[in-house]
Amino acid sequence: FYTEDGDGDVVNFPYTTTAEFDQFSEELRLSGNTDRTRWQVGAYFLDMSLDMGQVVEGEIILPLPESRVDTFARIDSRNWSLFGQMEFDLTDALTLIAGARYSDDQKDADMQIVIANFPGDPGPTQVFDLKTDPAFVGLDKIDYGDWAARLQLDWRVSEDILAYLSYNRGIKGGNWSIAPGGGVDPAVFRHDAETLNSYELGIKSSFANGRAQLNAGVFYYDYEDYQAFSLTNLIPQVANSDATAKGGEIELQLAPTESWYFSVGAAFLDSKVDAVPDVFGGTVEAEFPNAPSVSVNALGRYTWTVPVGRLSVQLDGVANAKQYLEGTNSQVSREPAYSVWN
Repeated sequence: FYTEDGDGDVVNFPYTTTAEFDQFSEELRLSGNTDRTRWQVGAYFLDMSLDMGQVVEGEIILPLPESRVDTFARIDSRNWSLFGQMEFDLTDALTLIAGARYSDDQKDADMQIVIANFPGDPGPTQVFDLKTDPAFVGLDKIDYGDWAARLQLDWRVSEDILAYLSYNRGIKGGNWSIAPGGGVDPAVFRHDAETLNSYELGIKSSFANGRAQLNAGVFYYDYEDYQAFSLTNLIPQVANSDATAKGGEIELQLAPTESWYFSVGAAFLDSKVDAVPDVFGGTVEAEFPNAPSVSVNALGRYTWTVPVGRLSVQLDGVANAKQYLEGTNSQVSREPAYSVWN
């Protein structure tokens, strides 16, 4: 349950939401190994139900002096999945990892909108019913099945160096965007599933007799129907757009003595979402939200022994380049570069 005075001003504009959520899930796994292989298979089941209500009241809704809009919605979801993965040692230095998962989504939505006008209103009027509105035929259900997969090659260059090359296909089912009040647009009410093809190349290494580690990786993400969240015609919605991201990470850890420990890391990201719906009804090209192009972290710690145990003093921090806090990259959501130190 949540309520607020939506405009924060002298106009009475309360906004309230309620939600009741139930979930049951179960996963079964079977695994084994031989001299050269490690394998695992399994099955997964998920059942969820969500009942929600939203109430918008006030003096500025619709062309009426006072009104109340009640939105009632229910979503029932069921998912079952089958999955398996195997690691096979091609040689003492090369290991091939292959895995796959099939996932089946069945979802059903119900939604009604009721408006009551004050004063002198003879009674509430139902203005929308998802199950009976001819413009929404077929939009109340999702019947979705797709596969995910991974393929990776590990190369043990030496006892202290591991290099890897991997491909992953990830999936994310579709859903609905429930409007807080007013009209419902069939063009944006339901969004499609998202698919990600991910490519990674990296190395993990240890040197100086295990007192130092250096890890680095680069990646390329190719999204099909990326689920972009934004305000569409002043209503929170999720829409689909193709997107890409590329970047890398590097991390160095040092423990020169038993007392001293240092680490420093950096992450680099370049992302693009082709078409995010904006508040004016058009689309804009944008970066991922909450995704700075550069992020750097560092840590230093000194530990010493005292009669009752061990004590340590530590300094750590992170610095982020500028970023946007929402999907359309509006200037009011632009957060300048900053750092935080502890």
